[in-house]
Amino acid sequence: MEEKTYTVIELAESLAVARTTVNDWLARYTQYIDFKMVGRRRVYTESALAVLKEISELRNRGLSGNDIESELAKTHPVRPEPADAAETAKTPAETTKKSSTQPPAEEFALIAKQQSDELGRIIAESFRDMAERMHTLEHKANRAERKVSFGYALLFLLLAVLVVLSAFLFLRQSRAEKQNRSADDLQRTAIQAVDDKAVRLSGSADELKRGIRELKQGLSVQQKEFDRALSEMKSAREKEIAELKERFAAEQKARLEQMEKLAGEKDREISDLKEKEAASLRKIRELEQKLEEQKKQLK
Repeated sequence: MEEKTYTVIELAESLAVARTTVNDWLARYTQYIDFKMVGRRRVYTESALAVLKEISELRNRGLSGNDIESELAKTHPVRPEPADAAETAKTPAETTKKSSTQPPAEEFALIAKQQSDELGRIIAESFRDMAERMHTLEHKANRAERKVSFGYALLFLLLAVLVVLSAFLFLRQSRAEKQNRSADDLQRTAIQAVDDKAVRLSGSADELKRGIRELKQGLSVQQKEFDRALSEMKSAREKEIAELKERFAAEQKARLEQMEKLAGEKDREISDLKEKEAASLRKIRELEQKLEEQKKQLK
C-alpha cells in the first residue's frame, strides 16, 4: 500500500495553521522534514506531518525558533539530501567545469542572488526570532501582572476576612460575658433561695418537734391528773369512770395518731424539700460546669 502524502495546503488544513506559517516551518526546519518529489512538485509524508505537529506544540509552549530546532535535533535525525539537491552537492571541480561554460556576468549575478537570498533568509529568521522572543516576554509579563493582581486581590480578601473574624469574636466575647454575668446572678439567686428554704425547713422541723414534746408532756400531766381523779372517784362511779377513761384514752389515742400523721406529713414535706434542694444543688453544679466550659472555650 502506497504511503499517504500531503501538499502544503493539506498540511496547513491538518495543522489548522496558516499556509504561510507552514511554508516558514518547511523552509527553516527542512533538514528534519521528509518529502518526495512528484515531478517538479514537493509532497510530504506522514513523518513530515508528525514533525510539523511537534513544531506547532513547541511553538504553542512559547519556545523560540532556536529552542525548537534544538528540541528537534534531540529526537529527529537530519534527513538525507533529496535527489533534486544532488546538483548542489557536486564537487568543486564539476562546479568549476560547469561554470567555465557560463559567462562571468551570469555567474556573478547568480552568486550575488544566492548571497542576497541567504542574507534575506538570515534577516527574516532574526526578525522571526525577535518577534517570538518579544511575544514570549510579553506573555511572561502578562502572566506576572496577572499573578501580582491575584496576589493583591487575595491579600485584600484575607484582610477582609480578618476584620470580619475579629468583629465576630468581639461580639461573641461580649455575648459570653453577658451570659456569664446573668448566670452568676442566677446562681447567687438560686443559692440564696436554697439557703432561705433550708432555714425555713429547719425552723419548721424544730417547731414541730417542740410541739410534739410539749403535747406529750401535757398528755403525761393530764394522765396523772386523770389517774388521781379516777382513783378518788373509783368507789362511787367505777363504771362511769371506766367508760370515761376509755373515751378519754380513745380521744387521746386519736389525737396522738393525728399528731403522728401530721408529723409524718411534715417529715414527708421535709424529705421532698430536701430532695428539691438536692436537685437544685445538682442543677447549680451543672450550671457551674457549663460556665467553666464556656470560660475554657473563650480562653
